Amino acid sequence: MVSAIGSALIPVTLAFAVLRSDGSAFELSYVLASGAIAQVALLPVGGVWSDRLPRKTIIVGANLVSAVLYTGMGILLFTGSARGFEFALLSVLSGAAKAFLRPATSGLVAQTVPAAELRSANALLSLSNSVPMLAGPAIAGVLAALAGPGWAFVIDGVSFLAAIALMMRIAAVGSPRLPNEPKAFWRDLAIGGREVAATAWLWRNLVSHCLWNLGFSMLFVVGPATMIKHSHIADWAAVSTGIAFGSVTGALVALRVKAKRPLVTGNLALLPGVLPFAALLAGAPGWLVAVCAALASAGLDVLGALWNATMQALVPADRLARVSSYDWMVSLSTIPVSYLAAGAILGSAGTTTALVVPMALIVLPTCLVVLTGSVRSVLGPAVQHADPPVATADTA
Repeated sequence: MVSAIGSALIPVTLAFAVLRSDGSAFELSYVLASGAIAQVALLPVGGVWSDRLPRKTIIVGANLVSAVLYTGMGILLFTGSARGFEFALLSVLSGAAKAFLRPATSGLVAQTVPAAELRSANALLSLSNSVPMLAGPAIAGVLAALAGPGWAFVIDGVSFLAAIALMMRIAAVGSPRLPNEPKAFWRDLAIGGREVAATAWLWRNLVSHCLWNLGFSMLFVVGPATMIKHSHIADWAAVSTGIAFGSVTGALVALRVKAKRPLVTGNLALLPGVLPFAALLAGAPGWLVAVCAALASAGLDVLGALWNATMQALVPADRLARVSSYDWMVSLSTIPVSYLAAGAILGSAGTTTALVVPMALIVLPTCLVVLTGSVRSVLGPAVQHADPPVATADTA
């Protein structure tokens, strides 16, 4: 949460800093895209090393890199010498650090938390990231306007150092790999891919979640395009706030959910993702669209807690970080594609089609995946009486 408090200041501040330094909207999109691409490209690499080295070491190292990056950018902003290249480099290196941090975190949770508590642990992690986003953007805007954007970057850098201090207090956890096991990088990378391909419930959920992300991310193009077109800028701001509140609510709900079939429950929680599109299609008032967006966001966090806990319980410990990296890679890679697709559909087919297409991408894969036997056969920790097989045959 300490780290997330600092990071919550960055999205608004980064946009302000890039545009204020004579950057264009295109340059801002370039900066953001470069970080996303770097993260997606390096996630499998981060997964391999997070299964090789102690995950605590990976997390501390990634936070240290981020602390140096953001503090350094803050200093550049104070001196007035920050330009587009420096912002792009910050985005790329920060994305690279996240590519190691995310799979290592998933693996470390599985090493430190009892199986029966994994759902609650993941819900608390989600909550710790969501709560700062409620006020972070507003604070960042005030801070950037009154004191300049440099302070937000320095605060974020310090927050990473504080996170390192807390992380160092965790009892030492070694690498899950046996020390005498061969260490061929490409072999390790392929093993992670084969683990995903051989596990029916795993790859089918990844495909379904990929399509859900492809559909839901269109909201961040279609939503503002629809609302701002009708001079409802405040309504879109309300929707953005609703998404943040929904994320907090979903994490709180996930703390209480005890699902017999966690993947069925989690995937069904994604169905409210259609609600904001349906509300826009019906011409609903802005407050109702915001409520619908909050429900969609809450469902996503419920799925996240159940999904992460299931992977951590069922995927072999020495392969978990690699599998988690593939999960992140598939999920994040759809976001820029979704943005481009939404813009293309809006321009060529109009608003109605741009709202219907994402609804189909959300509903159809989600309903299909919960009907497959491999997904329905995965049981929660409370009802597992034996270790499940690594690969599950589909019976549907």
